[in-house]
Amino acid sequence: MNNISKISDISINNVDQVTHSIIKEKVVVNYDHKTKYMIDNHLKQSDINEFINFMNYCFLVRNNFFIENFNTKIIRYVCDTYNKIKTNILNNDCVDLFKGIEQSNLKSIRFIVKNIVNNHDRFIEVNEKMANYVSKDGMKRFKDFIDIKLKYFEG
Repeated sequence: MNNISKISDISINNVDQVTHSIIKEKVVVNYDHKTKYMIDNHLKQSDINEFINFMNYCFLVRNNFFIENFNTKIIRYVCDTYNKIKTNILNNDCVDLFKGIEQSNLKSIRFIVKNIVNNHDRFIEVNEKMANYVSKDGMKRFKDFIDIKLKYFEG
């Protein structure tokens, strides 16, 4: 069973209910063996894992991605984009993490990642169990990787 279906099996609306064992079972992934050809000189494989860990955690506890006044109308696009990223990771023939993802959807993911970079300390303060699984540096490198892809859309 993949992580997507495991996560949808439970939904916890209270961060305090999330235990370390739930995080390890339902949130934390390691796709290092799948992403080695998807990185560049600036991105680490662990950065992709951290992004997936963050998204898994958000789907588990809060679909607003820890953003006040999050526009819930774009959740469907965020979920679709997340699913495409996961599909690209799991597809052994794919070397482009963002293959098949539209520019507008990638911008939505960038907005979420930029928010967690800018508010990482507060996120970890409230969600200290995630401190080992989502780093500010890793999320910043992931945001920068998205920025590079967005430049290809523009150019």
